[in-house]
Amino acid sequence: GVSTGALLGELHEGCAKLSALEGQLELGRAIEGELPTMIRGCTTLVSLESRLENGEPIYDAMPGLGEKATPGFPTEKCPDTMPDLSGCSSFAAAVLGGDPGMYDRLKQQQTPLGVCLAPCLKPAIDVKSSPQTDSAGLVAGDEACFETFRELFDP
Repeated sequence: GVSTGALLGELHEGCAKLSALEGQLELGRAIEGELPTMIRGCTTLVSLESRLENGEPIYDAMPGLGEKATPGFPTEKCPDTMPDLSGCSSFAAAVLGGDPGMYDRLKQQQTPLGVCLAPCLKPAIDVKSSPQTDSAGLVAGDEACFETFRELFDP
């Protein structure tokens, strides 16, 4: 016959497998509900990457930078003086606040496709994030922004 200890061991192992399977099923149901959103996000990302590779701007996909930018910080050219960053708690605002001369060094630069600092910085100035919210506050108008404005994107 089978010993009680062996039988209990098999029973314990079977329960552990059932518990793991139940967790996987719950995760599967959760993922299934989010799958359409994930697919739309991936499709959008692939489309945006393709447009960037072709040298096309992607402003229309950035909140506040569609065909017509939302009111607030300009997108064509940076103002001569750095705007007031009080109330801005994004990563970009913190970097600029730590080195106010950076704004003056970068405000006249632009990428080979003509993207200047203004549209990249617009979210940092316009969106007043809370200190509890981690926000980059930056968008790259094209791939060259990462190099042209390196000291802000990668301090």
